[in-house]
Amino acid sequence: MSNEVKKNEIFIPTIILNIIIILICLYLFILFVKNKTFHSWPCINIITFSLIVMLDNILRLLPFNNHNGNITTEENIQAFLLVFFDKLLVSTLTMQSIIIYLGVFFIDYYLVHEKIIFIITFLIGFIISIILSTIIFVNGNIEEFAIYCYVEENNLNKIIDTSLNGIYILINIFCNLCSLLYVSSKKKEAEKGQIEDLNYKHTFYRIIALSILNILTFLEILLIVHGVFKGETADILYLITCLSIAIYNGFNEVVIKETLKIFCKNTYEEKFEKVKSLKLLGEGYNDDNNDNDDNDEDIKKQRTDSF
Repeated sequence: MSNEVKKNEIFIPTIILNIIIILICLYLFILFVKNKTFHSWPCINIITFSLIVMLDNILRLLPFNNHNGNITTEENIQAFLLVFFDKLLVSTLTMQSIIIYLGVFFIDYYLVHEKIIFIITFLIGFIISIILSTIIFVNGNIEEFAIYCYVEENNLNKIIDTSLNGIYILINIFCNLCSLLYVSSKKKEAEKGQIEDLNYKHTFYRIIALSILNILTFLEILLIVHGVFKGETADILYLITCLSIAIYNGFNEVVIKETLKIFCKNTYEEKFEKVKSLKLLGEGYNDDNNDNDDNDEDIKKQRTDSF
């Protein structure tokens, strides 16, 4: 994403940010593998997203750049994959907003077709990303930066990125705004006691956070593409965005609970011993740690904070 990084100079803050992001995403992945509480399609969405961010940042730390001007196979692969993961990241953000919209307005349909919705939305984003990345890679030149290699910006890249991110912004604004208005109305009804409170306040703030994160991400990418931010500044801003996404995925109620179980068991028991379920989008999250076998069906049906 950068344009004017000195070829032989490594910017330490970017390395530190890369490592922090990788560690957060790696922890989420390990938590997912080891804990069956996370073995649900909403959680798979979180982990898939975290893996995209983690792989993108790992690639930025691989010193394939030989600084001799002769582009190697490794450098070509690195450049293509970085473009691909950057595209897949923003498409996945957009698919999250679409999933929230479907989960809010078409809850019955969503609950029945949850698996296929996650698969289709991911495949759509994957196909769009692979096609556009191939076009950009074939029509661009590989540029060497401090450590990694990327595809040099040109007019075609700017047209593709501007069009793609413009469409993504419109989709995000529509889906998130509709979802926000709906959840806000339900939150008010729940506060008045007119309906059962299905954790609408929590969902409301999660959608606000996602909306802000999405819009800032797309605007930042557009500014980088058009040269407003360059060099080390562009790298830092992009990595801060990745860090924000990793934190958004990691700091949700389910992940925090499971982390407290592992590292602060006493704090967990004190804080959550009276909490029997986390309700979101109409279903409960069963958290009875003493009866895991009986909770298998509840775990499969849980709604987590991927929304």
